[in-house]
Amino acid sequence: MHEHVLDSSPRAFYWLAPSYDVVFLLTSKGRALRSNNEGASWTDQTKQLSMAPFATAPLPSSTLRRDSSPSATSSASSPLSKAADLELEDLQRVHTSKPDIIAQSPRHYWGENLAHADLLSTTSLEQDRVLIATKQEPSTSAEQRAYTPQIAAIYHDADPNRIYLMELGVTYMWRSPDQGATYERVRLPFYVTSLLPHPVNPNWILATGLVSSNATHVDGFLSVDGGFSWSAPLTYVWRLTWGSYDEQHASDFFVLRQSEPVGQQYSSKPRDVLKCTLEHGEIQKCRLLLSRVNSMFYYHNILFVSMLLSETVREPLYFSIDEGATMKPVLLPEDYVGRYTVLSSGDVDSVWINVLPIASDSAQPIWGDTFVSALEDEVFSLALRYTRRAPSSGVDMQPVYSLPGAYVANQVTNADAVAHTQGTTDHVRTLFSYDNGGEWNPLPLPHGASCPHDSTTCSLHLFGPSETQSGYAYSKQSAVGIVMATGNVGEYLEVDPRGDEVDTYLTRDAGHTWIKIAQGAHTYEIADHGGLLVLVDNNNPTSEFLYSWDEGASWSSCHFTGQGDMDVRNVIALPSGKSQTFLLYGTRRIQNTVYQVVVQLDLSTLHERQCVGADRPGEAESDYELWTPTDFEGNTCILGQEINFIRRRPLAACFNGQDLEREHVIESCLCSREDYECDYCFELDASGETCVPEKSGVCANVDPLEPPVPCSGHYLQSSGYRLVVDSHCDPLHGGLDLRPVEVACPQVSLDDDNGSGVVIGVLVTLALLILAVCGGLFYLRKNPDARAKVSQALGDINLDFLAPADEDSQRYSRLEVSDALLNELSDEEEADLIEDLPLESTLASDQESDAEEDGHDDDIILLDN
Repeated sequence: MHEHVLDSSPRAFYWLAPSYDVVFLLTSKGRALRSNNEGASWTDQTKQLSMAPFATAPLPSSTLRRDSSPSATSSASSPLSKAADLELEDLQRVHTSKPDIIAQSPRHYWGENLAHADLLSTTSLEQDRVLIATKQEPSTSAEQRAYTPQIAAIYHDADPNRIYLMELGVTYMWRSPDQGATYERVRLPFYVTSLLPHPVNPNWILATGLVSSNATHVDGFLSVDGGFSWSAPLTYVWRLTWGSYDEQHASDFFVLRQSEPVGQQYSSKPRDVLKCTLEHGEIQKCRLLLSRVNSMFYYHNILFVSMLLSETVREPLYFSIDEGATMKPVLLPEDYVGRYTVLSSGDVDSVWINVLPIASDSAQPIWGDTFVSALEDEVFSLALRYTRRAPSSGVDMQPVYSLPGAYVANQVTNADAVAHTQGTTDHVRTLFSYDNGGEWNPLPLPHGASCPHDSTTCSLHLFGPSETQSGYAYSKQSAVGIVMATGNVGEYLEVDPRGDEVDTYLTRDAGHTWIKIAQGAHTYEIADHGGLLVLVDNNNPTSEFLYSWDEGASWSSCHFTGQGDMDVRNVIALPSGKSQTFLLYGTRRIQNTVYQVVVQLDLSTLHERQCVGADRPGEAESDYELWTPTDFEGNTCILGQEINFIRRRPLAACFNGQDLEREHVIESCLCSREDYECDYCFELDASGETCVPEKSGVCANVDPLEPPVPCSGHYLQSSGYRLVVDSHCDPLHGGLDLRPVEVACPQVSLDDDNGSGVVIGVLVTLALLILAVCGGLFYLRKNPDARAKVSQALGDINLDFLAPADEDSQRYSRLEVSDALLNELSDEEEADLIEDLPLESTLASDQESDAEEDGHDDDIILLDN
C-alpha cells in the first residue's frame, strides 16, 4: 500500500490510455499530480509546468499567431472597467443555479469527476454568471520559479500520448507529447476559458476565451495544428461541442451563442444553436438550427436543445439524432415546463429524460417524472412518475449496465402530501424494472432478512444518486448481473443514509436475489469483470478494507495504512486491463489538522491463478458458467429476447484477466402483452389491462383513431399499443401482433362535413391556380426577356400579343443593357440608355446582383471576422 498527502481534496482523476499506467490527479486548489505507476507514487507537476519552455513551431501568416498575445488594455468591443462577468459552462464543471439540461453519467469515465452529474446550463434567462479573472504572464525567471499554476482541466485528443493542461484566464496552455513526461507551453491569442480537443482528428481543438482582459464577450476559436495557430470565427459563444465522431460528421461541431452579438454578453439574452462544418481545416459555413434557445447539450450522438417558450414556440425541448439535420420536439403525454435531466440509458437505442416541474423559483421539489423513448421516436412514454431526485441533479433512476432494459429507481409515494403540507417527510420506495420501465416491482427481501415488527409490508430499499452521502446502486457492463448498493429493509427508504438500519447489499443476478454483505454503509468498487470486489467503511474512521474473490460469498480484510484511521470518501478501480489496482481517498485528522490523503491499493499478489475454461462454460473443469437472466416471475424472455451470458462461477477464486471477452447468445421470443405499452394519446383503462384513447392533458381534444387529413389511399391506424422501447420480440410467427394496422382512407361524400371541406379545398386550389396563371401572364407582359425564352421553349410560338403596344422603346432599352450590347455602345450612349430605364428596374437589378454576390441562404449564418 502506498500513501500520498495532498494540498487539498481530490477534484478529478484522469487515466491515460492505452495502458492506463499513467494517472493524473487534480486537487481542488488546481495542483496537478502525475503518477506513472498506477498511483504508487505521485510527482507534483507545478515546477515542471512553471518552467516549461514556449513552443517555437512556425505558423501560417493568415491565422492568429500564438505570439500575438491579447492586449491587456485593448478590446474588440467596448472596454469595461473590470473583467467581464460571464457564465462559464463547458468542461469546467462549474455549478450555477437553476439547471435546465443535466447529463447524469456513469460513475467512471475519462476525467473521473467526483460530482454526480455534469451541469450544463441554466434554466431561466437570469444573470447567473461566473467571474472569469484574467492573469498576467510571469515576466522574469524569479517570477516563473515562484509561479504556481492552477490547472482547471486536463484534455486528450486522438493521439493517446498527447495531453493538454489548461489554466483559466491565461494566454497559453501546456502541451505534452509523452503523457506528461515533458511539457511545452503554447501561446494563445486569447485568455482561455475552455478547450475541447477532437477525440478522433489529431490536432483539432475548439476553444473559448476572451480577446482581452476587459472584453465584453467570449469568443470561439479553432485550431487544426494542435494549438499553434488559431482562427476566431465566432463571437458571443456560450458553448462549443464536437458532433459525431463517425467519418461523415467528424468535421461538424455545434455552437450555442448569443442571438444578437452586440454589447455585453449576458445570460439574460436569447441564444441560437448553429451547426458548423470544417472543410480542409477551415470553417466553411454555420447553419442556424434553432433560435430563441436556452441551452444545448450533446450526448451519445444526440443533440438536445431547450427552448424559450413564447406564443410561437410551444415545445420546450427538441432533440436530433441526425446531427441537426432534423430537430424533433420531445412529445410528452402531458404539458411540462421545467428542468430536464438526460439520464444514462445503459444502451444506445433508447433516450431517457427526467422532467422536474417548476412551480416557482422558490419551489424545490424532490421528484420528477421520468420518460423514455426509442432513439428514432419523438414520442416519449411515462416510465415512472414521482422519481426521486435532487433539486439540481442526481436522479434515482439507474440502469444495470450489464443487462439491457434493467433499471433500479426510487419513487416518492406521498408526493402530493409533501408538496402541500410543509414539514411532511417523504416516503420513498425502491422499484426494479426488467423492461425499460414498462413494469415496476419492489425489490425482494435479502436472503435471511425479515420485516420489522411494526411493518405490514416491506422490501429492500436502496439509496440513489440524489443522496450524496452514501453509495448508490452501482454496476458495470463488464460485471454481468452484479449490483452493489447501500440501503435498508423496511416499508420505506431510511431518511438518514448513515442510520443504524442502513447496510450494504449485493446481487449477482441483476436484482432477482440479494444478500447483505456488510453491516452499515460502505463505499465499494467492482474490478476484474466482477471477479474482485472491494468494500470500505465510509461511515466511521477506518484503516482497513475488505475484498472478495468469490462475489461476496466470503470477505478478507487488509490494512491500507499505518498512519492512523481515515474518513474514506471513495475507492476507485483503475481502468487498466489488470483491474487489480485501486485508489482510495479521504481525510485524516491529526490533532487539529485535517490532511487530504490518497492511497494506492494493489491486490495483484492476492489471487492464486488465472481462470480457465471460458470457452467451455458449465463443464466440470471450467471456471465459468452459462447464466440466463430472468424477471421476478421467472420469465427468461426479457424485452423479447433470451440472453445467455458466459461468466465466472461465483466460488471460483481465480483472476479473469484483461483478455476475457464477454460472450452471449441471443434468441428472439414471440411477442406477448408484456412487450407492448399504450401508444401516444392512449392510456390504460380502469382494469389496468386495456389501452383506450386518452381524454386529458395534451390529448384532450385529439382522437388518435381518426384518419389523417388529407388522407389518400391507406393509412396506419394505431391499435392503441406500441412495442416497449428496445423490445426485440417476434410478432410475425405466432406472437401477439398489436402493431398499427393498414386501413383504407374513408370515402369522401359531398353531403357530409368532410365532403364540404373537400369541395372548399378544391375551389380554393382552383382560385390559386387562376391567380398563378394571371400572375404569369402579367409577368410575361412586363418582361420581354422572359417572353422570348418561353416562346423558344414552346417551339417559337409568337407571344408578342402579350406585349403592350406602347412599350417597344422600353423593351429595346432593357435589351440594350445586356453585357454584350453595352460593349458596343459609347459611354454617352450607355449613360443615355441607363437613364431611360425605370428607377424600380435599376433597383431590382442592383438587388439581384447583391444577392448573387452574397451567395447564401437565409438560414446560413455569416461568420464573424
